Amino acid sequence: MYDYIYETHVLPDPLLPFIYYRDFQVTHQNPRLNWHENIELLWGTDGSGIQRSGVQDYPFFPGDVIVVNANTPHGIYSETCVHYRCLIIDNSFFTQNGIPVDTLRFTPRPQDPQLYQLLEAVAQAYEGTGTLRAAAIRSCVLAVILHLCRHHITHTVDAENTGAYVRSAVEYIRTHLAHTITLDAVARHVGISKFHLCRLFKRFTGTTVIRMVQVLRCTEAQRLMEKGISVSAAAAACGFDNLSYFTRTFRSVMGRTPSGNYRIPKE
Repeated sequence: MYDYIYETHVLPDPLLPFIYYRDFQVTHQNPRLNWHENIELLWGTDGSGIQRSGVQDYPFFPGDVIVVNANTPHGIYSETCVHYRCLIIDNSFFTQNGIPVDTLRFTPRPQDPQLYQLLEAVAQAYEGTGTLRAAAIRSCVLAVILHLCRHHITHTVDAENTGAYVRSAVEYIRTHLAHTITLDAVARHVGISKFHLCRLFKRFTGTTVIRMVQVLRCTEAQRLMEKGISVSAAAAACGFDNLSYFTRTFRSVMGRTPSGNYRIPKE
């Protein structure tokens, strides 16, 4: 059984490549962790809890900020309840502003009241109205990013250790979803031994090469089903030749089974 769920993000407004939640409440313990490719920021507003990032637990109180770096399994739990706000920033927004997000790692729990205030400004911008609302939100989010880059970078990741190899491996997987994908084939494409690739991949993505194959296949299958393609056709198009295996894999990745709910709505 796998411990983590890959989380996909739907961003319907290209002007706002963000996901923002207000006052979300958690009242359970030991949640199943999820992970995604985008950076996530959480800031506490009421109550108390624990934020788990990877194998590290961080106390989470009102006024605290938690930065979840990309590809880090994470979740929040509390013995009572904890209220917080959440901002997920799509990687495309970093790229649009010339920030090499794939090489940056930020402090997971910065003790920084100014950062908290900047995030509260994002919340206020989301509550705004009018023609300038989108511009105000983008401006506030960019201010958060610049502050993180100026004050809370823990280290940069060089291409030798992660960027070139891992990105090349992921790109190979993305372009071969309908074909047989083996660890040996990915390693040959990348140009390093499969043992070295496995170590780098696990270190910097929090998962294995084989698991990434499953995640990307299921994510693409979901996209196809949302367009109206049948479950069996989507499974076959993404390299699954056994529908039962596809169903089990999809459930372990997405946290639910593929269903007949993926239909284009009638106009």
